[in-house]
Amino acid sequence: ARYLASLHVVLGHLNARGALTHSVYMDTWGYTWVPWFFMLSGFILCAAELKNPRQEGSVEYVARRLVTIYPVYAFGLVVAALLTSQGPPPWVLVLQAWLLQAWVPVI
Repeated sequence: ARYLASLHVVLGHLNARGALTHSVYMDTWGYTWVPWFFMLSGFILCAAELKNPRQEGSVEYVARRLVTIYPVYAFGLVVAALLTSQGPPPWVLVLQAWLLQAWVPVI
């Protein structure tokens, strides 16, 4: 289910960029898959934690998650920057590399 939700999120982004032909479904329901994906991901993380609890604080938990997630994120960011013909300005890439892109609403 999480795969299908993430696939719909990707299709929604492609549709928003004009990479797909006009779709009534994507225009009216595509946005609903983002909350579904986050809800399902949170459920999976919670279920995994309850199944195998760890004695760690918040800082250790965040550090463990970043070590798991950030390398894949950084790799995807580099690949996306190399594949785009009109890459974003360097300051946008710096914000994205530090996970701060949401702090600047114009990006």
